[in-house]
Amino acid sequence: MAKEDFLSKQIAQLGFVLKRMFEKLIGSTSDADFSTAVSQINVALKKELGFDLDTIEGIPKDELVSFLIQNQCFTPENIEIFADILAHIGKSDFNEKALLLYEYVNAKTATFSMERNLKIQNIKKRLL
Repeated sequence: MAKEDFLSKQIAQLGFVLKRMFEKLIGSTSDADFSTAVSQINVALKKELGFDLDTIEGIPKDELVSFLIQNQCFTPENIEIFADILAHIGKSDFNEKALLLYEYVNAKTATFSMERNLKIQNIKKRLL
């Protein structure tokens, strides 16, 4: 039972960290702020998870989901937040990977999300 509580706490902590990273990214008002936010996200990812955005960029799309779910803390909810971060950064490769992650979350969750569907449609438009 204590092991389950510890894992639940880690999952919640990862969700909190990812949400804070995303809020920092959204709150950036200039290119310098955005660049600083991306640098801070890289540092936080490296510290909390042992990888950064450069690592994610180097992972082939077909291996990304398996890479993330190796860490038990990456629940579908946390994967969706991570996809939000990738999509907001806006690099073409990150958009493709965010789309893949959103589609994975759609397949894994039983609930339909209009917000997630809208994110998917927006990314598809950007990739055209």
